Amino acid sequence: MINIANNLASREIQIHADNARNGDVLTTRADPRRAQSVLGWQPTVDLPTGMRAQMQALAHPAYRTAA
Repeated sequence: MINIANNLASREIQIHADNARNGDVLTTRADPRRAQSVLGWQPTVDLPTGMRAQMQALAHPAYRTAA
């Protein structure tokens, strides 16, 4: 994900790691196979495209003023 973000940002993104704090989720993962088999759901956006849309939304001035 970091490599994808670096490519989308056209620059190296600085990562600052710190010790975990109480309540932090240490590991996350996603596997859409169950949603696919139970619901017939199929993803329509790949990871780089979704990350690009998220980064563009976060960069929008309206996002910075949202309460």
